[in-house]
Order: sequence, then C-alpha cells, then structure tokens
Amino acid sequence: MKIGVEIFYNAEFADYFKDKADFLEVMAIEGKDYSFLEDYPLPIVIHAMHHSFGINAADKNLFEKNLASINLAISLADCFDAKKIILHPGIFT
Repeated sequence: MKIGVEIFYNAEFADYFKDKADFLEVMAIEGKDYSFLEDYPLPIVIHAMHHSFGINAADKNLFEKNLASINLAISLADCFDAKKIILHPGIFT
C-alpha cells in the first residue's frame, strides 16, 4: 500500500510530508504557482478541480469551465511528469 498526501499549492505543507508519504496528490487550481514542485523528490499525482471549485464534468452547460480544468490538470501533469490525473465525473443535474 502506498500513502499519499493531498495538497493544494502550499510548499511548506508539501515539504513536511516529503519524507513521510509515498506520493503527493496535487490539486490543480487555476492561477496558483506550483513551481516549488519542480525538483520535488516524490512522485506527483494531479487532481483536477471538482465540484468545490464549480466544476461538474457531467453538466454540459459548464463545458468550457470543465475543459479548462481538465486542460490545466493535463498541463501540470506534463510539467511534473505525473503518471495519473484524478478526475471526478460530476453529478447529473
């Protein structure tokens, strides 16, 4: 079993766990600076924004916002060589 820690964009919080966790799960939030992860020693998993950020992949009326969230997650995954992206499918309304 591997243990991961979910962070948002807090370098100090991430540093605390670099010798305590097996990987970091990073929430991809628009406009945040993730440069502190450039030389991070643990594998990174990216978590795309979800309903708490107004994202709902199941709602076609939010297509542009949902797509921007997914594209941001893909971009961060590419930057930090993340092998996985977590995406919540949303809620049909």
